[in-house]
Amino acid sequence: MTITDGKTAEDAADKWLCAQGRKLIARNLRFPEGEIDWLGWDGTDLTIVEIKASTIDPAVAVNRIDSRKVIRLHHLVDRIRIEHPDWNPSAIRLEALILYRVNSRAEWTFSLFSIGSTNE
Repeated sequence: MTITDGKTAEDAADKWLCAQGRKLIARNLRFPEGEIDWLGWDGTDLTIVEIKASTIDPAVAVNRIDSRKVIRLHHLVDRIRIEHPDWNPSAIRLEALILYRVNSRAEWTFSLFSIGSTNE
């Protein structure tokens, strides 16, 4: 998959998440601990979404979310809490959005699943 395909996938993911009623805060936020692909609100929950795409096999995209990535995402939750204490979400959810399509002309297939959450 090329960088252009990756940008296309991220744009498609953004549109899909917003169509589900989510409210975007920011995309591609970079911190020393790592990057947040998509940060937004789902009701009173703050969601950090890791976006992965594949034109080969959806399992390829899923397998790119390893334990190190999940640990980095948890560190990013801590960063968000420190930098934005005023947001006060009901929960912070970590999710993965997997996009798959067989070629550049096909529609994306979306699969969203939880990779963790924190409540306070």
